[in-house]
Amino acid sequence: MKMPNVIKRILHRASITGLNPRWFVSQYRVRLVHEGGTQFVKLRIDTVKKARAIASRCFEAYGQTDRKQFGVIMLTNQNQVIGFNIAATGSVSSVLVSPREVLKPAILTNAGAIILCYTQPDGDVLPSREDLSNVQKIVRAAWVIGIRVVDHLTISTGDGGYFSFAEHGIIQKIYRSLRMPKSTADSNENMFLPTDSATLH
Repeated sequence: MKMPNVIKRILHRASITGLNPRWFVSQYRVRLVHEGGTQFVKLRIDTVKKARAIASRCFEAYGQTDRKQFGVIMLTNQNQVIGFNIAATGSVSSVLVSPREVLKPAILTNAGAIILCYTQPDGDVLPSREDLSNVQKIVRAAWVIGIRVVDHLTISTGDGGYFSFAEHGIIQKIYRSLRMPKSTADSNENMFLPTDSATLH
């Protein structure tokens, strides 16, 4: 079988530079795959109520309600919904969450902000110490690459109950702990989801 000219040139160049001709660097191309969609009347999230409704609907459409799952709603800088991704699936009692897997869909969709979503089959939506630690890690990692974490929602798949980190001021406290310059911290804090009785300015 005749060797293609391009392979000959690579082998010749490798022999000149002293490289082992069997060593190659693989080339990869990253592509975003669209897997359908869920229809909504409004796709701009400006309250916790809307965020919870979209997260619940997406988990119902794409998730598994009998086990814990961790999802990400990707947003533009104006809180327009870009998409939804389930970053991790666990068992009925636990789910392993990696900041890398959580932020991957946000990076691929050029998201300016994200909402973290976590399902709780047993109905206990109050955050544990591990939940707080995981969210802190994700917020810190997202801050480094310029992605804003708007909220973390724990949603009960049984009775529809929920717990919002933004409503309870937890996300805001995490951002303050990052010791950002005051002007940066103030601008971030003004971008969080307000409570359902407020409006986003």
